Amino acid sequence: MDDSGLKLQGVEDAFPLSPAQAGMLYHTLAAPGTGIYTGLLAASLPADLDAAAFRAAWAEVVSRHQALRSQILWEGLDAPIQVVRDSIELEWQDKSGQTPEQIRDALWHRDLDLGRAPAMRLSLSRGTHGHYHFAWACHHALVDDWSAGIVLSEVTAQYAERTGNPASLLPPSMPFRDFADWLAGRDATADDSHWGAVLGDFCEPSRVEETGKGAGQGRLEATLPSEASDRLAKVARNLRAPLADVIAVAWGLVLHRLSGLDDVLFGQAVTLRPPELPGIEAAVGNFVTTLPVRLRIDRHPSLAALIQARSLEAIDDRTHAAAPPARLQELSGLPPGVPLFETLVSMESGHPPTLEAGGRPLFENLTARDRSHYPLAVLVHPGPSTKIALQYNQQSHSDATMRTVLG
Repeated sequence: MDDSGLKLQGVEDAFPLSPAQAGMLYHTLAAPGTGIYTGLLAASLPADLDAAAFRAAWAEVVSRHQALRSQILWEGLDAPIQVVRDSIELEWQDKSGQTPEQIRDALWHRDLDLGRAPAMRLSLSRGTHGHYHFAWACHHALVDDWSAGIVLSEVTAQYAERTGNPASLLPPSMPFRDFADWLAGRDATADDSHWGAVLGDFCEPSRVEETGKGAGQGRLEATLPSEASDRLAKVARNLRAPLADVIAVAWGLVLHRLSGLDDVLFGQAVTLRPPELPGIEAAVGNFVTTLPVRLRIDRHPSLAALIQARSLEAIDDRTHAAAPPARLQELSGLPPGVPLFETLVSMESGHPPTLEAGGRPLFENLTARDRSHYPLAVLVHPGPSTKIALQYNQQSHSDATMRTVLG
């Protein structure tokens, strides 16, 4: 950093990006003005909120976690790095008088500056009916969805303590540096061997061929009836397969029909939280990566056999989940410049249950938004009534076709 002329003061730590973080940075810089990989959480807060205590609770939680005090630097460096500041000042926007939708749009539709700490925006505004409107935009290169839920839980606990309610003892926070060191210490030989065997002979991408006429981000949602959701969970139990693998096979079959290919490949979002790292479950940062899922539809005599085969393959795949996405591309049989996959499946695990402040929830009517660089993403929210959403680039896909795909 010194050789690059960077004079950094007040720095606690600096370390390389994970491969997934580097990929998100690349796509963010390649698509300015789109808000790509910006996550947004918005909620209603009680009318009697102690605003000063709420802001102080946020300041305390930010001080606990390296990811929330980080910036990413890349200009003049051989490789981008994550720089953790000793301390930061949070800036709060007051958008009183605007509707919740206007507030969400204002925070979400503008790019976040990853080169500045913190790479987030916060808004606390008084609504027309007395309640407060809260919104938090943060870049996914620094904080994944599960980590965002941890942050809200900790803010609730800190707020409760500051407003005279029983204090909740928060566990020590694991520095994100521990995860960076774990990644750096891995031997990539076994990962290369595994993924070379999986991808080496894959040479025809699985595409949904069409062209849309829009220019924005489309989203369609559907909810399965509770009876269908119960049957879906029963299939997973009977086949002793994780629900995520059943969903992956379901999307693979749809992609098979859309592309006409018996050998299909798509991405699946997975969480990479190594159990050998103490405190990893309560850590805040980006621990998500995307793994290729390859399904050879014609090799299996039944749907049950296909699901069981996928479940066994997934165990090996997740053992090698730390492989860099760029390396996976190199190990495939695809020509340079042809994306390994253009569709993504993600099981949305939701957020950890937030604690109550004074016997009631602090964050109510919680909503979330995010956006990736994939032309088409299938987002599944499991539960008593499973929700399925398609998020797609309207320049690549038409609304009419996506309605058919969702069906």
